[in-house]
Amino acid sequence: MSRKVELLAPAGNRESFMAALENGADAIYIGAQSLSARHYADNFSPEEIKDAIDQAHSRGVNVYVTVNTLIKDSEMDHAIDLIHELYIHGVDAIIVQDLGLLYLLREKMPDLPVHASTQMNIHNTESIRFLQETGVDRVILAREMNLDEIHTLKKNTGMDIEVFVHGAICFSYSGQCLMSSMIGGRSGNRGHCAQPCRRKYRLRNKGENVETDGEYLLSTGDLCTATILPQLIEAGIDSFKIEGRMKKAEYVAGVVRIYRRLIDRYMEDPENYFVQDSELEELTQLFNRDFSTGYLIPGEKLLSIQRPYNRGMIAGEVIGYNRQRSSIRISLCETLRLKDGIGIEYGCDDVGLIVYKMYENGKPVDKAKSGSVVEIPSDHVLKSGTVYRTMNNLLINDIRSTYMSPAKGRKVPVTIEVSAIVGEPLKIQVKDMDSNRVYVHSEYIIERARTKPTDKSQIEDIMKGLGNTIFEPENVIIKSGDDIFIPLGQLKNTRNQAIRDLTDIRVKKWRRGSVLSEKYSQPVIESKHKKDTEKWIDNRDIYLSVLVNSLQDMKNSIYAGVNRIYFAIDSQHSLNTLNLDDMVQYAHSAGCSIYFHTPRITREDDMEMLHKIFSYASQKADGVLVSNPGTFRIAKEFDLPVIADYPMNIFNTPSLKFILQKGACSTVLSPELTMEQIEDIAQNGSVECIVHSKMTLIESECCVISDIFGSDGCKMLCRDAEFEIVDEKGYSFPLRFKSKCRTSLLNSRTLCMLDHIPDIIKAGVSGVIIDARDLDENLKKTVKLYRKVIDNTLAGPDQVSCILKGSEYTTGHYLRGVL
Repeated sequence: MSRKVELLAPAGNRESFMAALENGADAIYIGAQSLSARHYADNFSPEEIKDAIDQAHSRGVNVYVTVNTLIKDSEMDHAIDLIHELYIHGVDAIIVQDLGLLYLLREKMPDLPVHASTQMNIHNTESIRFLQETGVDRVILAREMNLDEIHTLKKNTGMDIEVFVHGAICFSYSGQCLMSSMIGGRSGNRGHCAQPCRRKYRLRNKGENVETDGEYLLSTGDLCTATILPQLIEAGIDSFKIEGRMKKAEYVAGVVRIYRRLIDRYMEDPENYFVQDSELEELTQLFNRDFSTGYLIPGEKLLSIQRPYNRGMIAGEVIGYNRQRSSIRISLCETLRLKDGIGIEYGCDDVGLIVYKMYENGKPVDKAKSGSVVEIPSDHVLKSGTVYRTMNNLLINDIRSTYMSPAKGRKVPVTIEVSAIVGEPLKIQVKDMDSNRVYVHSEYIIERARTKPTDKSQIEDIMKGLGNTIFEPENVIIKSGDDIFIPLGQLKNTRNQAIRDLTDIRVKKWRRGSVLSEKYSQPVIESKHKKDTEKWIDNRDIYLSVLVNSLQDMKNSIYAGVNRIYFAIDSQHSLNTLNLDDMVQYAHSAGCSIYFHTPRITREDDMEMLHKIFSYASQKADGVLVSNPGTFRIAKEFDLPVIADYPMNIFNTPSLKFILQKGACSTVLSPELTMEQIEDIAQNGSVECIVHSKMTLIESECCVISDIFGSDGCKMLCRDAEFEIVDEKGYSFPLRFKSKCRTSLLNSRTLCMLDHIPDIIKAGVSGVIIDARDLDENLKKTVKLYRKVIDNTLAGPDQVSCILKGSEYTTGHYLRGVL
């Protein structure tokens, strides 16, 4: 097969980088020590990144640097300077999430390849087209895409497509998770995810506990696509991405070498592709939380709620405890060796240990085979439990040898041509497979041999003696006479110079010139209201908007005094059952504008519904509120007034400028911003903020209830239910089930900024939003309170305060911010 598929490997530190490089990666993605979505990996300093780029380029391997977080205005200078430094050094691409950073990179470094991170949540054709028009070179698709959808997106756009093929799976759509930041201030969008989805939760329905087979109700299993690799290639995927910048080097090396082998196997003989049992066992042994093909093949079980960590391979069962020897008795179903790691699941207690001593029939052994009964010393008194081999020491040592021994290093084949003619300098040409070539000649002039001549075999042996260099002689061509004499030192020195020169060419040809005349500096705009706060406030109109999904809630909101309605149409069913004419007429007759709010997730099969909404809105409504780049692009094609909602992650001044330049009339800012950050951004255009909401913390394609209980298909258990999960501190998080069985997880506490409305208005926002979809009977009361405080922005908290004081309310990040 002629089409090349890239194998893209992770590296969280120098050792992992070498592991990926030596085991066959075509490209490696690494992160800087700041501004990376894996902040808790070791990551790389700027100088280490440059060294990694040089090492990779010398081997013909690409390096992509991740700057895939949301970036504060105060960090943008550093981000641009860092990327410019790497741009000059020849980085192959930058992976970004932040629309503001994307905007600046296209402006400042237009020839720098940019890849759209999976954190951008790209999941439809129109989103890809939006990014193509912005100059993005590759899209890393949302993990939630299935193979048919991927094939369609590739066919529709021709975009370079990257897809995760192995490793951890996020429960939430990437870039749409606020759970870590809202409960602990550590933002997943900023690389500080605390992994709350790997924690324990109880399931409740209508206040009653529901029994489950495990406690890790949001913990997903791991992705493994080895068995469906041909389907991935045939779907048109250009880059196979392995997850794992937080994983150890041995994991990176082991997984990369197997996928390298599998890709090559398919390319050589597509019709007879196979995966060996030993290869699947090795992948399983290296790390797994139970494997699946994720969302790529619809219907696969996604969650693994019993344990949130590596299982390795089942190695046996505990059959008793020998108190005399203080040792656990285990019946093995897999080979076990000294220095292997094991984990034992015993009820709610898990035990992990390294096997330093092992006895069979009372005698010490180094190795025990399947079927044996062994005793392993331990102070843990266990009489039963499943034993997992979590580390195979023999495998680990074998894997380490692939990247720790220079002799086994990945080599670049070269052809060496030598010309050795009496009376001329020694001439050497070295050429690699990429058509790079160097010519070197010695200062020494070749003499006629007086006694013993230098023969061709001697010259060939020296040319082949490249030792620990990155090159491997594929062919040596020698043109010489039979009576020449060349000192062996001259042969070696001239050869070594040629090798150094070829290495330099392979590295330096990727370097670029500087495109910034001076260091980038984020423009500073003085706040409009600081000079004359009260006068400035009095001269402004502040919209009070309410997001609703029923006609009655819309009427109640209008009665309570809103200026604008955002009406959520989140499914074909709701579109079919709504009387849009009556709705729009009612709002307009009350002097209220109405915008249609479309779902944040809009897959290919949602496009017909979207076109219907936008077609109607272009004739009757005042505009639309959209949540992803694809719906934004369609709205602009209909020439609609469009507001970018907060799932688009407008987090800084450049991102606001970018989306306004794209045609937005306003934007709802990220809920992870502080009051001060909002004030800085608001000086640059129309912005709105959510001030009251049961915030959606997670948007997931996985139906939690169906995955946990519906092994034989969906049983509609969510219908007429009121499910919630409860964490170990007793906080409850409501679950909402949307069209197509998606799950939304809501915050345990309601955002309430009533006491701080004067400060929000002074920050320069154009409007504030109440999300009333979960307010029920409190809707009218809530809207009236906000209406009152907006009408009198100088009213103190003693006159108007939050409806109910207490732990069920929060000010979100307005006053504390995020890491």
